[in-house]
Amino acid sequence: MKVLAVTDWASNFETHETRKLRRLLWVPMPNKHDGDGYTELVDHEDGAAHLGAWLAIVQVASKCEPRGTLARSGGRPHDAGTISRQTRIPLEMVRKAIGRLLGIGWLEWKEIPGPEPEPEAADASNSQPVNGPPEHRENVPEDRESLPVISREGPAEWKGREGKGREEEAPQAAPSVPVMEPPVQKGPRPPKRETFQPPTPDEVEEYARSLGAPDFDGVAFCAYYATRGWVPSGSRAPMKKWRAAVVTWLRRNR
Repeated sequence: MKVLAVTDWASNFETHETRKLRRLLWVPMPNKHDGDGYTELVDHEDGAAHLGAWLAIVQVASKCEPRGTLARSGGRPHDAGTISRQTRIPLEMVRKAIGRLLGIGWLEWKEIPGPEPEPEAADASNSQPVNGPPEHRENVPEDRESLPVISREGPAEWKGREGKGREEEAPQAAPSVPVMEPPVQKGPRPPKRETFQPPTPDEVEEYARSLGAPDFDGVAFCAYYATRGWVPSGSRAPMKKWRAAVVTWLRRNR
């Protein structure tokens, strides 16, 4: 199966610590700003938006299997539409960013194993009957009562009334009664823990306007925290409430 993948994922976005983890909650990002790829990406009228889309694509790839590819669960590849729905970035912006990232070389097409096909049902016409092949059944007489009765007491002619009486007097086993077990009482399930979803620049700017900051730069906010893996300054744990980070950002810039 052919999918989009982040070029050189293992060498640029993995560390000896992340390789021990089965699931990533943050991504280490390169911080080089003087390379040809970075300057070519941002040297565009929509360069800042395309940089934000790139950071979101890297975050999506960190949660895919294999890691670093854009393969959805179930073996289907991601495209611009699925990435847009997952990251809340406009579809046209994601589509243009993917085209530019392929040209720069930060994205590439990669072949990965596809989903295993379901096993085909066996052909009933080729299956053998339970009683054996036809050539063996031809030798069985139709009148089964003509077959001699073989028992432990000897041939059929040795079996008299005494043996017949024992067969009639054999006790029958009483039917077994199933034992009904009481149902297992299950307690209430613990509430699911909500996972953090990074906001879009539009959501950040809309919230900032509600706080009286109409000129707030949502793209710069998202790009800054995306490069940090959405980990607040002075903390090691991932961000839980991005609105609180917007308030802190406003206070620092006053």
